[in-house]
Amino acid sequence: MAICMVIDNPGQTRDDTERILAALRETGPVPPTGALHVMGGALDGGWRMVSVWDTRESLERFVTARLPRAFREAGVDGTHLRRQEFDVQMQSADLAARG
Repeated sequence: MAICMVIDNPGQTRDDTERILAALRETGPVPPTGALHVMGGALDGGWRMVSVWDTRESLERFVTARLPRAFREAGVDGTHLRRQEFDVQMQSADLAARG
């Protein structure tokens, strides 16, 4: 089952995000393997990333193996991340089919 992850990072800027993405590109594909949809933007003095993953295993592999390193290499504080996850019950293809 697909899973959605929402990460909010207070204080993160667009420049911080660009440095994180550059660090991620050094360690593998962007978007990461298993990520079906990835989007992000500024939100209330910080940054929000929303991603949909094919499996929880793909998500956890990325969050444990690549993301912390990218934050460190980018010099971005990741200690205040707020992370939420939920199982995806429907996607746009499901909605279009019900049309």
